[in-house]
Amino acid sequence: MSRLSGAYYYVCIYRGYFSSYSGTAGDSLSSHNGYRFSTYDLDNDNSGSNCASTYHGAWWYTACHSSNLNGMYINGGSTSEYAKGAVWYHLHGHNYALMITEMKIRG
Repeated sequence: MSRLSGAYYYVCIYRGYFSSYSGTAGDSLSSHNGYRFSTYDLDNDNSGSNCASTYHGAWWYTACHSSNLNGMYINGGSTSEYAKGAVWYHLHGHNYALMITEMKIRG
């Protein structure tokens, strides 16, 4: 893509590869292993719908997710908004929005 100013923008579609889980929150990431990153305007999931659009956040969706740290901000805690907040399923399920998340990637 380019703008009139001459600036160019691009997107690389990365596949997520997650291995060797360790921690106490439960593994809600390995089911997303090998999937391409999906956004509302670039649907790469295996669902009949667009998971990024439905759940308000870009992520390595399968059909659709057991985690989504890019979900919309909902004031934390239990919610009636099924899986639309920042979700880590194995910690509290889909009807619980995390208030703060942090993701660290090591190469």
